[in-house]
Amino acid sequence: MLRFRLDLQQHWSAVAHWAESNGAIATIDPLTLRLRIARGNRGGTLHPMFVGVRDGRTFYTPELYTDAVGIVGWLPHLNKVWPEASDKAAFKKWAMSVDLRTPRHGPDPSALGCPYLLKQPRSSFGIGIRGPFPASSRSEPGPGLLENEYAEEFVLGSIARAYYWDGRLSVLELYEMPSVTGDGVNSVERLTRALMRPEAELPVGFDELLALQGLHRDSVLPVEQSAHVDYRYVSPLNPTAFGNCNRLRELRGDPILQQFERAGALGWQSVPDAMKPFVIFVLDAIVDHSGVARFLEMNCNPQLHPDLYTPMLDGIFFSRMNDG
Repeated sequence: MLRFRLDLQQHWSAVAHWAESNGAIATIDPLTLRLRIARGNRGGTLHPMFVGVRDGRTFYTPELYTDAVGIVGWLPHLNKVWPEASDKAAFKKWAMSVDLRTPRHGPDPSALGCPYLLKQPRSSFGIGIRGPFPASSRSEPGPGLLENEYAEEFVLGSIARAYYWDGRLSVLELYEMPSVTGDGVNSVERLTRALMRPEAELPVGFDELLALQGLHRDSVLPVEQSAHVDYRYVSPLNPTAFGNCNRLRELRGDPILQQFERAGALGWQSVPDAMKPFVIFVLDAIVDHSGVARFLEMNCNPQLHPDLYTPMLDGIFFSRMNDG
């Protein structure tokens, strides 16, 4: 089963639907997979971005290498990068300056007074995250920090990824952190593996997350008692991997949506004027159990969601676009 956002058919179907609905012609170069769209006397080229795996490491590339495993999407630009969207520390400093909620963080876990994760400022794909660990103190400091690591408050709740086109909220994925429900017979590990593809490994931080809940792999949950088994967006238990989890329409009028709309308007202000317009960025967040969004990071040049093509192509063709 192909992953939803790496499936060429999902991306092409979204583009083809827009083209048919708006009297445009869309063609793909079979050698490069560049996408050409023409409507009347206006036209432009969108650039493909691919995801590849090399030496066990995942990466994005605009080139169709043989180790590409899927397409990330077609972008109207390549390599628009600014500090707040490429460095977690820069993002958090900026977020605090504009009063955008972000988890407590810092170089000293004991100063947070709460469970925490250890992160790298420039990691991606969830690589390098350690924990969660219980609240530490100077007398019980917990694991030592590696070079450049910082501690970040660990918040339970719903995982959110919001996609923006020129600062306007266009896609909002939102789902509860993956969990299992006990049956009084099977262990937490067995219940978790039943939700995964056979070849998948248990989520990173699986044991630490269970320990934070007073559990371990062999724990047998009572009937109807639940336990969280992962907290990361990049997870073998992520429902967005194989389906469309865009909840933008059903959340219209919800206070949660208002938080993400405000965050997008603020994020748009962080984009250098020289890079505007035609900018895509993503905000990752955790929505806690009280409904408050805590924003984790901003990403530029992200993996594209197929539902983003309609606002993106509307913006390109019905606002201002250079011919050619």
